[in-house]
Formats: sequence, structure tokens, C-alpha cells
Amino acid sequence: MPYARSTLTQLIQQTAALLQSSLPGADPLLRRAVLTVLSRVLAGQHHEQYAYMDWIARQAVPFTATAENLAGWAALRNLQPNPPTFGSFTVQSTGNNPNTLVLPGATLLRSDGVSYSAPAGGTVDVNGNITLMISAALSGSASNLTIGGTVTLRAPASGVNGIFTVMTVIANGTDLETDDSLRSRMLEAFANPLQGGDLADYVTWTLAIPAVTRAWVADSLAGTGTVTVYFMMDNIRSYQFGIPAGANGASSNEIRGLPASGDQLIVANTLYTKRAATALVYACAPVGSPLQITLQEVPNDPTIRGNISAAIAGLCIRLASPGGAWLIPQQTHGGILRLSDIADAIAAVPNLDHFLIVSPTSDVISSTGLIPIPGAITYI
Repeated sequence: MPYARSTLTQLIQQTAALLQSSLPGADPLLRRAVLTVLSRVLAGQHHEQYAYMDWIARQAVPFTATAENLAGWAALRNLQPNPPTFGSFTVQSTGNNPNTLVLPGATLLRSDGVSYSAPAGGTVDVNGNITLMISAALSGSASNLTIGGTVTLRAPASGVNGIFTVMTVIANGTDLETDDSLRSRMLEAFANPLQGGDLADYVTWTLAIPAVTRAWVADSLAGTGTVTVYFMMDNIRSYQFGIPAGANGASSNEIRGLPASGDQLIVANTLYTKRAATALVYACAPVGSPLQITLQEVPNDPTIRGNISAAIAGLCIRLASPGGAWLIPQQTHGGILRLSDIADAIAAVPNLDHFLIVSPTSDVISSTGLIPIPGAITYI
């Protein structure tokens, strides 16, 4: 049973009553009495002490610890908060001198003054196009760009159109890992202490890799002695629904199996140093399977419909997993998105009084290696 902490008002009343009983004839309830002021001061001090003890109680256990205390608990399982990262993008404009290297070390600005650098510059191709790879000067999601957006050269350059259009997102910038995310990884590590290379260990090891947000593991999927790790990067790869960018495969140190590339290579190389001695580890990106939904009787309100899209995106991150009952951890909805969960996510949208799900008409079951991602929502 939780401790019933007194409110400040109750403490003031209790203190006044105690003073009145301790000093016969005194009246600490008079508005301008010294004892009235004293009772409020003492009650305020007690209230602050109770608040401090509440804070201590929350920090004393990993379930509710926050900030540096949470980081301390996580360190007991060799986990650290994932640091913020810098976004990188490709942008394109035009120039007048083909086959010429231009803009090495150039600085570009977003309309709100956020800065980006292009250290390598770019070459004007035969069609007069210039492609630059740029990186944000500041870490975090606030400096991310969207495809089709524009940035402008800080200093004009001769023969170069100073307005560049964003063509691709190489990686989104991410903020410092939130307490909720770190706590989730930490509790997973406490619940599954290392066992020398069992399947749960691969989940823990993979989730400890910066930018990895979800992971699932299967044994013998690619043959006897193999371990297959599926993972997602919901923050830096949010522009493609969290699906890693690269080719599936094994570590570059592995003499068996084809090597991975991109995000998969980073994961495979990390796991190579931790794996059981004879395990052949494959790092794989799930294949996105768009979740197509048709709804009826939904108001033609952009805010409501936008919130429905956000609710479905959140549902996919919370509950979607690659198909296959062999996956570790065995989740309540492993490989399946329940129709009831879809309905619950939509029903939670503010100001949506009622709706009808026309499709899907049953639970969404993913094939092996496929994972549900947000798809088109049709309103009829």
C-alpha cells in the first residue's frame, strides 16, 4: 500500500493544531499571528523534506530512476545512454563549369539559420549538376532536413547556383537517448543477464549498439550454427520507417558467408567480437510490409486524420516485429499485429467519436523477415 503523503495544506493545518495544543491560550489560526506564520514556515519545510525523500525513493530503484541516477544503474549492466548524432544529407544544385571541383569546405544555411558543412565539396557533372554531401554543424533532430527542402550557400560562389535542394537523407541526426529508451534497454538487460552467448544475449548486445532501437534473434534460420539478428533504427532511419540502410550479411572478419554493408556491417562487426566462438552471425534488416488500412465514418478533419497516421506509426514501432514464431524475445504479438490493437490505437485519437475499420478484417500476420510499417490510410 503506498504511503499517503500529506499535502501542504494538510501539513499547515497539522502544524497549527500542534502549536495550539502545545501553547494553551495561543491562537495560531489568526491571520496575522506570529504562530500562523511559524506554522506555515514549518509546514513548508516538512513538505520540501517529503518531496526530497520521494525523489530519493525514485532514484533508489532502476524502475523509476532518472537522469544521472538512471545512467548509473544502466552502467551496472555496461550500458550507456546513446549520444546525440549529426545528420548527413545530399543536396544538389547547378553550376556553369563541368568537371570542375567546387565548394570544398563550403557552409550552407537553412532558412532559420541552422548551419551545414560540405568539407569535400562536389564536382560539376556534364549536365551541370553539383551534388554535395553535407553534415549538420549541430547534433540532434532539430537540424534534420527533409527531401525537397532547400539550403543556401552562406557565401556566394562564382558560376554556382547558391540554392541547393535536398535529394537524399543519408542519416537523420538524433537527440541524446531519452530516459524511457535507456530504462527499457536497462530493464531488458537486468531481466536477461548474460549467459555466455544464448539468444537473449544477442538481443542485449544489439540493443547496446548506438542507433539500434529494436532487435530480434533467431538460431539456425540460415543453417545449422547460424544466428540471424534482425534490427531496426527508428531514429536515424525514420525517413524509411526505421529500416536499416545496407546489405544483409556477416562480419567483414568472418571467413564464412558474404560480408554485410552499411548499418548491417556495423552490427555484424560488433557482434563478431561478442558471439559464441563457432556462431556464424548474420545481421539483417527486416523487409517493410506497408500496413494498408481503410476507414469509414472518420470526419474530414486534417488534425484528426493526421493524428490517426501518427497513432498507426506509433503502433508499428511498439508492437510490430518480423514474422516468425522463432524470434527472440518472444513477444506477446510476435509477428502479428492484432486487429484489436489497431482499433485501440485509432480509438485513442482525440476528438474521434467513432469510426469503422473496413480493412484489414483480421489480424495482420507477417511472413518471415517482413515487418509491418505505416502504409496508406484510405478514408471512404
